[in-house]
Amino acid sequence: MRLEIRNTVTLRRSIFTAVANVIREDFSTWHTFFFDMETGAPDHGATCQGYRDGFRLGERSGLGRLRYGTRLQVHGKGRIHSEVPGCHRLFLAHLPKDLVPYWDLEFTDGDDQPRDSSSASIAVCGMLEMAKYLKPDEAEAYRATAKRLMKALYDGYAVKDPKESNGLVLHSTYSNHSPYNTCNHYGVDECNIWGRLFLHGSAHAAEKKRLESILVTREKKGRYGRMKREAFFDRDASHYYCEDGKAVGAYCREHFPEDVAQTLAVADGVCRKYFLFNSKWDLEQTDEPVQFDGAIDWTYMPADDPEFVWQFNRHRFFMTLGQAYQMTGDEKYARAFMEIAEDWIDHVPLNEKYAAGPWRSLDTGFRGEYWSKAIWLFHDSPTLTEAFFYRNIMTA
Repeated sequence: MRLEIRNTVTLRRSIFTAVANVIREDFSTWHTFFFDMETGAPDHGATCQGYRDGFRLGERSGLGRLRYGTRLQVHGKGRIHSEVPGCHRLFLAHLPKDLVPYWDLEFTDGDDQPRDSSSASIAVCGMLEMAKYLKPDEAEAYRATAKRLMKALYDGYAVKDPKESNGLVLHSTYSNHSPYNTCNHYGVDECNIWGRLFLHGSAHAAEKKRLESILVTREKKGRYGRMKREAFFDRDASHYYCEDGKAVGAYCREHFPEDVAQTLAVADGVCRKYFLFNSKWDLEQTDEPVQFDGAIDWTYMPADDPEFVWQFNRHRFFMTLGQAYQMTGDEKYARAFMEIAEDWIDHVPLNEKYAAGPWRSLDTGFRGEYWSKAIWLFHDSPTLTEAFFYRNIMTA
């Protein structure tokens, strides 16, 4: 309890410091803000990945940061509410006709500049998060705007043919050099991972209740029932980047023995509830392993570091279990996948307690992708039951 209180206090202080300094008087935002290293006093703002200091960075700053600020209203800190409408209005006022921003809000229709579809995905997440804490009429307006942006992303920017790209959303921008910034020029007019994952998170937030309603209604009427695993797997396997898992596993064992050994070591550790994120593909690597002798604590936070909670609840290790299964055929990996996944479903509901941790939007997007791919890797396992598959569809 003390740890939870301390973390909440730290989060509040961090959010209010950011709101006080990162958001400017016109509700635009700095990309980066500097503080005095010795005194902690505010120093100055600057733009690295925006066009220039003086205007409005279009990519991820304002609405993305305020997602976390609005959560603090639950704790009685309603003054952040005054910043929300201003940032919302400024963002909408500088959108082009198709509603998908340019890489900086300084630009609009007719400017020969790249778009940043990822900023639209992130803005949608922000609007849906804010809507939880607004009055009903305001909340409905935010949700309606979010749906319009999601439709615009799908209509004009979504990859509809996997032959076109292996991404999900086209025309994102990561780092676009200009005469007034210092960033390197790369990741321009490409698909990127955060655009895809925030879109996953947006779709999850917007559609979960509707999906539940459809499934429950159809099941009651006997027209739908529980989705069969055959229905899920009766699709083009290229969606999972692997058409023949066993063949790929055999190839890896022959040509990449060190990577195979690393994958099996990680998977064996997960079977023992031993977690160490030291693989080259882990976004936040750890040096100290975490071992759960009993029940898994999905909010465990070593050294008060929330990055561990976020990384842990992405569940990339489910894919590792699936890869180990395809390479060995050992059902212990399938059993571990089902047991750990069901434990998470049982103990981490979608509510305010877990909103800033396991259910953070970015990590929810990661988790949806990893669960889907992991399930395919276990598609030929007799351990994967119909009941588990149904629960997974309703949760991930």
